[in-house]
Amino acid sequence: MDSVSFLVFLCIAWMIHGHREDVKWRMAVLIAASVSFLFLSDEKLFTMVAVSCVVNFALAKVVSKRPKLLLPSIGLNVVALYFVERAEIFSGPFAFFPMAFLLLSVANYLIEAADDPVGRSRDSVAEFVLYLIFFPKVLAGPIERPHAFIGASRSPEPRASVDYSKALLLIAFGLFKKGVVADRVGAFIHPFFADPERYANQPLFAWACTLLTYVYIYFSLSGYTDIARGAALGFGVRLSENFDRPFAASSPSDFWRRNHVSVSSWFKDFVFIPGALMFEGKVARVLVLVATFAICGLWHRMTPNFLVWGLFSGMLVLGVHVVQTWAPKFRLPSAVTLGLISVSCIFVFAQSLGDAVLVFGALVSFGSFGSVEPLTIVSPGWGLRDAVIVIAAVLALLAIEPRSSSEGGRKSTRWLIAAMAFIAWSLLKHQPQRIFNYLNF
Repeated sequence: MDSVSFLVFLCIAWMIHGHREDVKWRMAVLIAASVSFLFLSDEKLFTMVAVSCVVNFALAKVVSKRPKLLLPSIGLNVVALYFVERAEIFSGPFAFFPMAFLLLSVANYLIEAADDPVGRSRDSVAEFVLYLIFFPKVLAGPIERPHAFIGASRSPEPRASVDYSKALLLIAFGLFKKGVVADRVGAFIHPFFADPERYANQPLFAWACTLLTYVYIYFSLSGYTDIARGAALGFGVRLSENFDRPFAASSPSDFWRRNHVSVSSWFKDFVFIPGALMFEGKVARVLVLVATFAICGLWHRMTPNFLVWGLFSGMLVLGVHVVQTWAPKFRLPSAVTLGLISVSCIFVFAQSLGDAVLVFGALVSFGSFGSVEPLTIVSPGWGLRDAVIVIAAVLALLAIEPRSSSEGGRKSTRWLIAAMAFIAWSLLKHQPQRIFNYLNF
């Protein structure tokens, strides 16, 4: 489902949903829209999500009566995710993300079923299914807590109070981030990570691609999140804000408090804190911290690359924390923090650990630091124009992106018009190789 098809689908769903104020009608529309979205996007994904809904609703009933079965129930879902990835049912390095995010949502529900069996026992099948498959968030979050999401679905906002202008503003920002910035940055860096040996003597280019990795990740994921939040807002559903200006982070730990907040807070609340309470002593807590990041890495993808990325990220947090223990006033400049995060992302983009070693080798090689040849040979059509567009777009977004959900009114309308005009010009006149696909964002 490309961006145009998705927007048409979304507008039709908005109109049908707002046709009546009845809660049951609105829930039925949201479930029907979510089922249709999954089926039209990927039949294999639809089948797996359907099976997960049936199995986990039954597991939740069991866990609510026997909380000791919580960990085995979550473990069953982890094993299922492992076999889904090993079977390579979905193509592409991030194509199985919907199943990974579904795992966190399922775990959330099972945990609440164990902690609050009375509250979750009141949930109907429809409420459970909607929590898992609500289509704006099913692909990559935000990860919502069941009591908050289901509680809000029982008392949705009246149509008159739905802020459609803000919903469109968020969608416009998301398309802007993905279509104008992320796609162009991706066209620049992906060829390098696909064949790092070819550029072994291009340290300047290697550093440029490395430092742009998080730029690509941020504008892809935050762009998707903005679209998801805008789409949900049109239904009167308020999803969590997932990014809190990570470019301003003053340390790796501060970065993870700002980046993909719903995921990082999930691992903090349900992996790190229980582990830290279970094991006493500084050494044990250090091990728990590193293990939490390792588990987070494997959750992204169960490969050696992502395991090393998780361990590397944990060691970054630990290293800076140790320094701050000895020097409490020590703060990393935001640019240095993002540089370290970007270096860690080498393991995310490299196709193997061997390729990651080649990338690190290119970073420290003594090749031609002055060559600009990669600007013209890496990606057809990628050149000065694209660089100017990316730089201007990044600066504009950092300057005008709404900092809180409360911004609106005339200011939002002004930025909406400006953003949509720029999106139209950029996507229609200077579209990279393919149109943005909402399923494979």
